[in-house]
Amino acid sequence: MVKRKSSIRLKVTLGYIVIIVCVLLSSILILEKVTVLNGKRSDVTNRNLEVHQMINTVEQSIIQIEKKQNSYILTGEKRYINEYEEQRINVLNDLENLKNVVAKQSNEKILALDLEKSVNKWITLIVEPSLKIREEKSESAATIFLKQKVENAEIPNINRSINRLRQEQNTILNDDTENLEHTSVQLMWIFFILILSIMLVGLFISNYVSKNIIQAIQNVKKTIQNIRQKGGDLKERIDIISRDEVRDLTIETNQLLDQLEEKEWVQNNVNHIIYAYQGVNDIHTLADVILSEISQVIHAVHSVFYLREEQDNDILYVKKGAFAENNLDIGRDSFKLGEGLIGQVAKDGHMYKMAVSPENTHVISTSLIDTTPRMLLLMPVYFNRQVIAILEFATLDTFEEKHIQLLNKVNETLGISIDSVKHMMHIESLLSDSNRLTEELQVQSEELQTQSEELQTQSEELQAQTNELSTMNDSLAIRTKEAEARTRELALANRDIETQAREIAQGAKYKSEFLANMSHELRTPLNSILLLSEMLTDQENSHLSDEEKEFAKVIHSSGQDLLELINDILDLSKIETGKVNIEFSDVNISELPTILKANFAHFAKQKDLTYHIEILGEIPKLFFTDELRLRQILKNFLSNAFKFTEQGKVEVRIQSAALITEEMQKVSDDWLEIAVEDTGIGIPKEKHSIIFESFHQVDGATVRKYGGTGLGLAISKEYAKLLGGFIQVESEEGIGSTFTLYLPNMRQCQENIEAMQGSLAVQPEEKVNIFQGKKILMIDDDRRNIYSMRTLLESKGAIVTSGESGLECLQKLQYNTDYDAVLMDIMMPGMNGYEVIQIIREQMNLDLPIIAVTAKAMEIDRDQCMKVGASDYISKPLNMEQLLSILRVWLTKEVKVK
Repeated sequence: MVKRKSSIRLKVTLGYIVIIVCVLLSSILILEKVTVLNGKRSDVTNRNLEVHQMINTVEQSIIQIEKKQNSYILTGEKRYINEYEEQRINVLNDLENLKNVVAKQSNEKILALDLEKSVNKWITLIVEPSLKIREEKSESAATIFLKQKVENAEIPNINRSINRLRQEQNTILNDDTENLEHTSVQLMWIFFILILSIMLVGLFISNYVSKNIIQAIQNVKKTIQNIRQKGGDLKERIDIISRDEVRDLTIETNQLLDQLEEKEWVQNNVNHIIYAYQGVNDIHTLADVILSEISQVIHAVHSVFYLREEQDNDILYVKKGAFAENNLDIGRDSFKLGEGLIGQVAKDGHMYKMAVSPENTHVISTSLIDTTPRMLLLMPVYFNRQVIAILEFATLDTFEEKHIQLLNKVNETLGISIDSVKHMMHIESLLSDSNRLTEELQVQSEELQTQSEELQTQSEELQAQTNELSTMNDSLAIRTKEAEARTRELALANRDIETQAREIAQGAKYKSEFLANMSHELRTPLNSILLLSEMLTDQENSHLSDEEKEFAKVIHSSGQDLLELINDILDLSKIETGKVNIEFSDVNISELPTILKANFAHFAKQKDLTYHIEILGEIPKLFFTDELRLRQILKNFLSNAFKFTEQGKVEVRIQSAALITEEMQKVSDDWLEIAVEDTGIGIPKEKHSIIFESFHQVDGATVRKYGGTGLGLAISKEYAKLLGGFIQVESEEGIGSTFTLYLPNMRQCQENIEAMQGSLAVQPEEKVNIFQGKKILMIDDDRRNIYSMRTLLESKGAIVTSGESGLECLQKLQYNTDYDAVLMDIMMPGMNGYEVIQIIREQMNLDLPIIAVTAKAMEIDRDQCMKVGASDYISKPLNMEQLLSILRVWLTKEVKVK
């Protein structure tokens, strides 16, 4: 049964789906409960309001009846009778409605009936009789009747019934409210239980996925370690146990090991073959050795060696050797160029491989069997772009790819060896001819002796010629001296060039050392300035006045500006020396407007400028580039735009590049265009080129008015080059400027990149003061730094012990190792921080957290700190929150020192 592949992404996705489903179901359940609870609360509130409104309506109607009664008795007008009747009907209807509403509450129902009886009694015994008396007799008689009926006190009874009814309704409301509160508490507990369950499910899923991934990776690691421990034995293979991307990695690694093993086999055999024919100086012996060694390695059963020779203006390839010949004499003695397969391979210059049929081949004979080959291979051997030999091989099986690679490797040096042997044989032939000629000359010398006398007569003539030659030799000697003088001048010039090169290299070294020392010397005092000024600014219960706090803010701001200047100079130095690390990754361009808006909106608000960012058209959501360098370029653009713009707008436009040139297409087919436009002071056209040079601005007036170092655009230009892009500027003085960054999608320039995604569990921040009672050892030779950091840490409740040298640190640790952390300066006189950390780790064997605090901010300095055993690293000048954050990490975790 074929198992389906389940990728890491699928596992993680399924885990998220399970969690999301649990959250949705929990949300639906909670929402239903909350809806029911809200409905009950609404019913209770509406009923309470309705009962109170009806009680108030009854009370008002009773008052109106009483008023109409008195008005009729006083005036005798009939309209008051009609109005009284209307009010009487209303009050009776209201009482009936009230009874219906409170029918489900027994106590309220009884009180409502009592109220109805009191009202009916009042109307029947007092109101109706008084109105009848007024109608039949007079006002005085009715008034007397009313005064006599005051003793009945029906109105107070009615008021008491109304008040009791209200009190009862309030009691019911309180009971219902308590029930709702109880239900709300139950709902909260249900919510907490569901959240806890979801967390447990998520924990189980993450543990299951991570366990599968780690097990597969450990298997890969174990196999690689076995290969290393066995001295590079490439026969070890990784077992495939997973069905995700790790399985693909395992397969690719096994294939890579197969290739490496095959290459090792090829190289070993090539070395053996070359060693076998070293020192051979006869072409026939060379042919036999080469055929024998190669045939054994590639399992060839027949092989023939043909060498290029020129005879009568014809090019022939003549047989010089064979392997495993039988009585039939393998192969023809020679082939012309282009004749047969041998001649055609020599003409074309390409290796040829073919399967052969049994009936057309030589029989391969042994003491046991006679058989025929299945495959034929012909290989041309080159020297100086000329085919000087042809090797032919036959096998009973097939020629594998590694056999072809072996032949190609051998072919790289075989042509030189063949040509060398040919030259040696030619030299031996010439030597033999020379010996023969020497003997002939010996015979002729006697004849020449007889002719010497004749030559004597000619010697006088030759003497004259010798004199002329002597004059010519003098002339040649003068020229030789002149040539020697020129040679000496060239040697001196070369020495001068070498001296200048050493001076340039030494200057670069001095420059790097100067930048490192400058960074250290500037960052050390800046550390105290920034920390103390920030503490003065942040203290809420400080005795400082508002003006003094503003002074502290100005000091801190100026220090930050100086720190940014130092960082810019170091960045420019890294770019010039090629030490900038570019880390390409997928960047979410759709998030870029939000980030730029958040970082620069306050500048626009301060200067009352319009700040707008827009994305034009469709752009890729993910863009493969260095996000940190991209943000730094745009930050420099926007900083300049806001600095040099007093009114108007600053606008950012992000879009795909509309016009891509052929040069741009060589880098990538996908380009991004980001333009920053402002309505600032603008730049004259003749100044467009110098603004991208280091420490250059438009003119001195610009520097005096707006400040700045002139490094931002120079750094941006170099970063754009490193990212594969470029910057264009369009500007007119007095109107504004537009800086446009063209950036390629570098994914097309990468091969075999596998994106691996992970999730980080963010722990909630502890509200407990982690510094309270913690013992911290602080080592720094600068008392200003000790004072500022001690003040900060003691304000958080830490117990700080300080020392001013590495020796003092070791003495304190020798008598007391009960410290929760050590803050270690690096550049100290005598014993520096590197040596102190190394002694603590290797000789004292202490595993407490050691945080390197130094003004040396280069990348190599951080690597050196971590190499000698530092737990963490922070550069001066210190940021207060950064220092506290790093200490929180190491004060709340167990230290593991490798």
